[in-house]
Amino acid sequence: MDVVETGLEGLLPRSQWSRRGFVMTSLATGFALSVQPVSADTIHTDTTGLEAGEVKVPVKDGTIPAYRAMPDKGGPFPTVLVVQEVFGVHEHIKDLCRRLAKADLQPKYPIDLARDLKAPVLGLYGAADTGIPVESVERMRAACKEANKTCEIVIYPDTPHGFNADYRPSYRPEAAKDGWAKLLAWFKEHGVG
Repeated sequence: MDVVETGLEGLLPRSQWSRRGFVMTSLATGFALSVQPVSADTIHTDTTGLEAGEVKVPVKDGTIPAYRAMPDKGGPFPTVLVVQEVFGVHEHIKDLCRRLAKADLQPKYPIDLARDLKAPVLGLYGAADTGIPVESVERMRAACKEANKTCEIVIYPDTPHGFNADYRPSYRPEAAKDGWAKLLAWFKEHGVG
């Protein structure tokens, strides 16, 4: 949309807002408000031994921001896609990527795995998550079992949404540490560690 004030056309620059630009600005503003106060338990993983940084992913009408982190030596490496929360690719999401890149996830026999590809599922949920009801999680668990899919679901009692987000008041260190350990063990169990 064009923003122009009548009578001020020569004084104010024309500003063009794309839908994506407006949404990204709104999300950044929402993120800034949501992280107050910043938790003292915030984890920061450095980039030593990593090739890491922001990247742009081309899409039909431009690019979208992303972040990648991988060991700076060796390979081939498995691909782990970390889907950001509603606030976009912010520091916590970047830190999770760096943590995973430092977790030494190495593929085992990738050609054999590609021949009989499966998509195992690990779900770590908080029982007190108001956005993802426990009954929905249990239905997903039942559907995975019925379809004979590899599926591990963990529900942490009295734990809210965002329990792993160490920058938010919803952070629960015990559940987050347990979930991280389960994640790494799960990767190892499924041939990427």
